[in-house]
Amino acid sequence: MTNKFKSFHGLTAVPFSKSIGTEHLFACNSHTELIARLEMALSTDDLALVTGASGTGKSSALRKFVDSLDTVTHPWVYLTAERYRIGELSKQILSGLKIVPPFHGYVALSRLKQEIEKRHREKNAKPVIILDEAQELPPETFLSLKNLTNYEMDSQPKVLIVLSGQSELTATLGMGRFESLARRIRIRCRVEPLSLDETGRYIIHQMANCGSRKPIFADEAVARIFSASQGNMSLVNNLCYAALIFSASESQPIIGPATIEKVEAGL
Repeated sequence: MTNKFKSFHGLTAVPFSKSIGTEHLFACNSHTELIARLEMALSTDDLALVTGASGTGKSSALRKFVDSLDTVTHPWVYLTAERYRIGELSKQILSGLKIVPPFHGYVALSRLKQEIEKRHREKNAKPVIILDEAQELPPETFLSLKNLTNYEMDSQPKVLIVLSGQSELTATLGMGRFESLARRIRIRCRVEPLSLDETGRYIIHQMANCGSRKPIFADEAVARIFSASQGNMSLVNNLCYAALIFSASESQPIIGPATIEKVEAGL
């Protein structure tokens, strides 16, 4: 079926998939703002916060951000957070930095701090650690994160830890027990859904990257997609992908709002 709708619509690749390269990612306003703020944090901060609803493309924007980094001056580690305590988290980060972690968690934390200081001293490097789905971390780990950011009496930011997660992460960090950690987070960015205009441009962008040379989604279909998804990028992807398959099976060269209504009912 995939080959059929590619052939029917004259596509060279499958659009609306997760496998798209960072150079082809759509630059919506919210993602552009996120990347700009994180680039600022590279030189000035040791903690940053990224929040937004599931499906708004936080991970894609973060992927584009780290893809632009010089891995000598800014080696990076991307982890999907689980119920890691600080010792286990330190082991995961060390592994991401291509360092064999020690067995004991408290030794791993100490080893990680030494490695961060060593890279700063020898290469003027500042590692970037991205903890995605950070709302899953236990409270004790949040309380211990400051241990990874304190160097030289807290006078120099030698690491950038990006906490990324769903909207509840902001509420968690707003609790009194995390006040000292929250005060350190000056760079904050909330990723918003696509606007109606961005939804239309996003669909055109995805189709053009996959070889489309003509409009396939009618304006009324785009409006229906936006209404059904409220600009949530993941939902837009699902609706458009299903519509392409349906339209190819029905030999419909142009996708109208009726097609979106039909595939919406099946999702």
